[in-house]
Amino acid sequence: MVPASEPSFRDSEQGQFDSLFRNIPTGIYRTTPEGRILLANPALLRMLGYERFEEIASLNLEVDGGHSSYSRAHFRQRMEAEGEVRGLESVWWRRDGSAIHVRENAIIVRGQDGKTLYFEGTVEDVTEYRAAQNALSQSERMLRSFFDTSPLILGVVELVEDSCGGDILQIACSANIVSLTGLAPNQIEGRLTSTLGIPEATIQEWRLQCLRSRAGGKPVRQELVLGEGGQARRLFITLQHIAGPQFSYVIEDITERTRMQGELQERETTLRSLYESVPLMMGTVELTDPQKGEGEDIRHISDNAAAARSFGLEDPSQTKGKLASELGVSSETVRRWRTHYLKSAETGSPIRFEYVHAVLASGESTWFAVTVQQIHGSRFCYVAEDVSERRRSEHQLRLLQAAVENANDVILITEAEPVDAPGPRVLYVNPAFERMTGYPQREIRGSTPRLLQGPGTSAETRALIRRKLTAWEPISTEILNYRKDGTSFWVDLSIHPVADETGRYTHWVGIQRDSTQRRRAEEALKQSEEQYRLLFIASPHPMWVSDRENFRFLEVNDAAIAHYGYTREEFLTLRLTDIRPDSECAALEQNAKVYQTVTDYGGPWLHLKKDGTRIKVEVAAHPLTFRGRPARLTVIHDITEKLRAEESLRETQERLRTVVDNLPVVVFGLDTNGVFTFSEGKGLASLGLHPGEVTGRSALDVYRSVPEVAALIQDALVGKATSWLLEVQGIAFETKCKQMFDAEGRMTGVIGVAMDVTERSQLRQKILQSEKLATLGEMVAGIAHEMNNPLAAISGNAQLLAMHSDAQVREDAQSIRLMADRASRVVRSLLTFAHGSSAEKGVERGAHEVRSLHSLVAEALSLSEFGLSEAGVEISWDAAKADHFCVKVCTDQIVQVLLNLLGNAEHAMRSRPKGGRLLQIQMGADESLVWVYVGDSGTGMSEATRQRVFEPFFTTKDIGEGTGLGLSLCHGIVQAHDGTLTAQSAEGVGSVFTLCLPRHHDRGTSTE
Repeated sequence: MVPASEPSFRDSEQGQFDSLFRNIPTGIYRTTPEGRILLANPALLRMLGYERFEEIASLNLEVDGGHSSYSRAHFRQRMEAEGEVRGLESVWWRRDGSAIHVRENAIIVRGQDGKTLYFEGTVEDVTEYRAAQNALSQSERMLRSFFDTSPLILGVVELVEDSCGGDILQIACSANIVSLTGLAPNQIEGRLTSTLGIPEATIQEWRLQCLRSRAGGKPVRQELVLGEGGQARRLFITLQHIAGPQFSYVIEDITERTRMQGELQERETTLRSLYESVPLMMGTVELTDPQKGEGEDIRHISDNAAAARSFGLEDPSQTKGKLASELGVSSETVRRWRTHYLKSAETGSPIRFEYVHAVLASGESTWFAVTVQQIHGSRFCYVAEDVSERRRSEHQLRLLQAAVENANDVILITEAEPVDAPGPRVLYVNPAFERMTGYPQREIRGSTPRLLQGPGTSAETRALIRRKLTAWEPISTEILNYRKDGTSFWVDLSIHPVADETGRYTHWVGIQRDSTQRRRAEEALKQSEEQYRLLFIASPHPMWVSDRENFRFLEVNDAAIAHYGYTREEFLTLRLTDIRPDSECAALEQNAKVYQTVTDYGGPWLHLKKDGTRIKVEVAAHPLTFRGRPARLTVIHDITEKLRAEESLRETQERLRTVVDNLPVVVFGLDTNGVFTFSEGKGLASLGLHPGEVTGRSALDVYRSVPEVAALIQDALVGKATSWLLEVQGIAFETKCKQMFDAEGRMTGVIGVAMDVTERSQLRQKILQSEKLATLGEMVAGIAHEMNNPLAAISGNAQLLAMHSDAQVREDAQSIRLMADRASRVVRSLLTFAHGSSAEKGVERGAHEVRSLHSLVAEALSLSEFGLSEAGVEISWDAAKADHFCVKVCTDQIVQVLLNLLGNAEHAMRSRPKGGRLLQIQMGADESLVWVYVGDSGTGMSEATRQRVFEPFFTTKDIGEGTGLGLSLCHGIVQAHDGTLTAQSAEGVGSVFTLCLPRHHDRGTSTE
């Protein structure tokens, strides 16, 4: 863009040239014929990597300048012969050793004598342009590959003129042309259409349509029918003028109503424009000064022809002195250009940018790469290069790459050779390859596609692929491949050769689509059809197929024939209404309307057999198409007997429930895992449960707190226990159970009945206790009578000894008498217990004494001290701190109780090692009671033992060590004193016995 010149600039053409020489981005040089550089502008120095002219002046282009592919000597010979070189492309070396591609224009300057003075020329750096060309070449090969793999029939033809009106020459066609003509592309390309058997009238019609396309500048679409009758094929042909006599065509076969994807782009026009020289637009401009009232604009001083054409003008002089806004440039574009010009002035360096320029005449948009440079003041020069083709090529490549990278099908590119082992190397696979095969892209590159083949891959298929590859022919087939993990899968494989611009095949492009699911579906469908037929005929349930519209039977199986009594031929003459009573025919028709296209599960319905027997059935009817008719497949389930059995069972269950609900029993059932399947009966109320409350719960969880019950249930599940008597929550249950088995002898669970026998059990215990006490009373009475006489003799002799002259003898005699008296009192107590008397009857009120509980414990410890010491028992009791709580008791009896507790404690600790035997005694009282705790560190008792510890004759001691009467007698003595004697114990932690007596508050009557 160049605004009009100022007067001073017009007067200095040499100054303008100097400015252009310094600032133009195109290299300018002058050399001697021998190659010595005489002149080089800054752009050329930058292009070659030099800073000063002196650095490049020492070079000799004959030796240092060009690439070996085109020597400077050859250049000189051509200049001497032709006088100029235009558009010469070669490779030059930069100072750092890197190569650049340049396009060179040069002329020879001769003297008046005709001798060569020097060479003068310009140099453009076309490295990026060459890179774009290479990308375009690769794009062409990829486009050719998709051209050959397109589902549409594509081609290019050329109109040929002759004396007969002309013909059509086949230039190129896609591989699938064989589906239309029966000929491969190499058999068609280069031939006239008339030699392919196409009628002359058809050829002339096609020529006419081509001419219409060229005249109208748009595609022409024509429908064509080839062949006759059933062999006729209906086609849509689209013709498009490319350039000159050449046209493209797209043939879409609509015979089978399949849509071909994509259309052939105007490839030839695009490719031709990309190979044309890229013109440079050059000019000088001047920025207007807003302070002078000119506004922010750009005035053109001079432009070349290419720049003028960018504005839709033919003559460059038409832009001279014009403002950019006058040439139709938008204010936004003017502002952007001014910004770049000002930045160049600020930095003092060229500024390069790209922008979109709209050609005013055609309305098309063109991309330009622009370099701007300040000349001086507000004057600038610019060079614009049309990079539209590069931009479009880059955009097309990005689209192509995105399509390939995101395709679901595998796209694989290999080298063309070797066809034989080890096979062509893989150059590229898209991401779909890894998803389908499990091989990462980096792992398959450099390998061969034969890596996917395995033991199940067909040898015939591999041979077919080899034949096609050897012949450079495309192939489409199905093959069994193997993933990296060894699993197999089927693919639809399509392979096409790719040739370079010389026609030499360089690559193979393969497309693979996983067809495993389709093959499985086909195989499953086949098996399903076979299984359906087998199930229908051999099914034990009556089945038939009926017409959805008229209810006529279309097919019946053997079970239906046998069940209903009709022959197959008779069945096929009937309708569904013939086997239904008249009262249900209306409902049948209504159901048929509702369930036309969905499965119907219905019933019970009433059916009629051939002999008139009425049966109730349930049906499952599924809609289908049978022999081209809308039909329903119906499965019949005769539930007549089932309904009768259910009614009978229901009556039986009601009777049983009535019985169970009125008896004090629990009827229960368990499955093999111990889960309640039912729980009924009036007896559940005694456990606080309701009928069915524990159904679905594990019996082992319900009775987790009663281990005995859980253990017996486990025994019942394996057949070890069939009856037991057990107390649960204080209620005694007598339980009987039985295992249940199915028809094959497998146990299905346990059924049981538990009866509440608590009253009967308590009565039995009372009777047993009475019998024990009666026996004990008789024995104790006999012992007491036998002991009274010896004790009387001992007491009498002790009284005689008390009159002895020796004081020590008298003292001993007194002790003997006291002990004999105490023994006599114990015997009287035994007689009292034996006769079942109360304290008032057995012991006179005067025999009770007011004693402190402390003194009674001290007396019992004194009498037991020797035995406890011998047994190694440590006694924990602080007698000095013990409170003196008073009680009114029969002293001998309570001491006897305490002696028994101390003796039992000593016996319980015998199994403990010495040092671990500890007897603890604690005392306490409240307003009404006094108590003493006697605890040991013995082995302790189980809960079952603790509950029986006060029963007569119950003992855990070995034979000869105890009779089981001690604690029972003690319990009776304490009860006679209106007190309590209780026991607490746990296995392994010892036992504690608690003696509790009524407190006596009158300490003045104490005998102590």
